[in-house]
Amino acid sequence: MTVLDAITKANKAKRNNVPFEKKIQWLEILDGEINKELRQVPGELPPYNVSTDLLVPKPYCDIYPAYLVMRIDLELEDLEHYNGDALCFNKLLQSLSSYCKRKAARGEEVWQ
Repeated sequence: MTVLDAITKANKAKRNNVPFEKKIQWLEILDGEINKELRQVPGELPPYNVSTDLLVPKPYCDIYPAYLVMRIDLELEDLEHYNGDALCFNKLLQSLSSYCKRKAARGEEVWQ
């Protein structure tokens, strides 16, 4: 999934006026955490643009629009929706983490 794909899906799910650039920054933050915590790769990622491929592979890449929708609701102070979105995001993150652990336990490559 690219940055543009994730933002497009999030915007379809949640109408908003949050600037495009801010959403790109949020995706950079999320991938930075994924890079550090799940991939365990030190260092910074290069700056993102709309054509940047995000780190998480299919079928787990829906974590990106879910994260953006959650952040949009927080930005708009829509806490009722934010709480539900946070539950959804955390479930997707847990699924991704479990996937990484299973692959690593079998000695398989998780990240391409």
